[in-house]
Amino acid sequence: MYRIDFNKLRFLICDDNPHMRRILRTLLHSFGAREVYEAEDGATALEMYTHYVPDIVITDWSMPIFDGLELAQMIRQPESKGNPYAPIIMLTGHSEKRRVTVARDAGVTEFLAKPISAKGSTSGS
Repeated sequence: MYRIDFNKLRFLICDDNPHMRRILRTLLHSFGAREVYEAEDGATALEMYTHYVPDIVITDWSMPIFDGLELAQMIRQPESKGNPYAPIIMLTGHSEKRRVTVARDAGVTEFLAKPISAKGSTSGS
């Protein structure tokens, strides 16, 4: 079994809900992550992405300024600063098949439905 060393990874959490950011940060810290950056909207997240160059991005779909889908599309642009191949995890309550397909086509690597748990079992809300 392959073991991931979370303390060597940089995470960027982008969600307009401060409670969800806190839950995700707490989960990541419990797995050993040390560098967890947070943004409350897509514009701030893109700025932080180019500054901190995170290894993994976790983003909500619905946010102000621009949403998680637009964030993924901007990160995936060849001329974007940072790593255009970084994994992007879309975490949202909108888990319809059509939305999953749209997110995948925008460059989202994984799709998780809210609510979440540390065990990874999810269900749509």
